[in-house]
Amino acid sequence: MIGIGGASMSGLAELLLGLGFSPRGSDALFSPILQRLNSMGIKAFCGHSEDNLDASSDLLIYSSAVDFENPEIKKALALNIPILSRAEAIGLILPLFGHTTGVSGTHGKSTVSSLITNILWSLGLRPSFNLGCVPVGLED
Repeated sequence: MIGIGGASMSGLAELLLGLGFSPRGSDALFSPILQRLNSMGIKAFCGHSEDNLDASSDLLIYSSAVDFENPEIKKALALNIPILSRAEAIGLILPLFGHTTGVSGTHGKSTVSSLITNILWSLGLRPSFNLGCVPVGLED
């Protein structure tokens, strides 16, 4: 996963881990998010390098902030490893959860999604979620 330190990509990595996959990835800079992912058992590298990807990788998921000059993407292409954008990967995962809800618009999507998630948790429901932020009240 290239860009694993981003809010949505790190959430996707956690979701994949919960589904029984072994995600790993890289981000340009070290952050508390990378530290948290590593503490969960998700290998999160600081910096982009072709060494972060090996031939045993089944799939490469990249953030929209990453361009195709990235060394990990170049190596995936050379090794014929399938490549998906974050959005494409989420689209493949959503059917596993049955009912899904999306929030769209130009401003406030993360805030509204965070509030919806918090309300559902307050009601005792435990939805899976993938947001561009940490939901209010669910920081831990």
